[in-house]
Amino acid sequence: VVAVVPEPTRSAIPSVDDIIRAGIVVFPSALGPLVSTKDLIDLHVDNHRKSILLDNPLNYWMGGFWSVFTWVHDCFNELPFLRMQGDKDTGKSAAALRVGYLCYRMGKSTGISTTASLKYAASTYHATMFMDEMDVSDQFDERIVLINVSAMKDQAQIWSMQSVKLPDGRTVFEPVVHNVYGPKLITMYGKFGDPATESRRPARSFCERSA
Repeated sequence: VVAVVPEPTRSAIPSVDDIIRAGIVVFPSALGPLVSTKDLIDLHVDNHRKSILLDNPLNYWMGGFWSVFTWVHDCFNELPFLRMQGDKDTGKSAAALRVGYLCYRMGKSTGISTTASLKYAASTYHATMFMDEMDVSDQFDERIVLINVSAMKDQAQIWSMQSVKLPDGRTVFEPVVHNVYGPKLITMYGKFGDPATESRRPARSFCERSA
């Protein structure tokens, strides 16, 4: 008699680093019940109505559709960004965070984040990047270029050179490609200086007044 020992069951365990532990990149806490797309959008809109005060009721629907869209953005070749625009003390950053917590893998950042760090975060976590205080006057700023190219799947490839040490001790440089395609949730006071960037956000300001 030959005993057959079954192979151990394998399961994929995602890597959890300090950035995820600190809540900088936010993952969902659990898998909810299966609902229709309409019911899912209604849940998002209802959450926005309860947590954000807006002058235009249509903006609740814009936020609801967009937050659901982030979960399936990779099914599309191009994507829009959501911008919350308003004066100081309007609560645009707080409102953006509340929308962001319903989005796919929100990654928190600010306008002073470096392009290299944003590139790494977008390519490593494939997150919905929350970019706070993005009033950048220079249209050729690398962060603005990153926003532009990350809206188009076929063009969202950023090249960089990485040093590699060979067995003989020599250091050489090899090209590395980072895929930065993904949604961006942006807050600003004014408008983008680059018309191309300005055209990729929703048609109207999202946040006029929030609480």
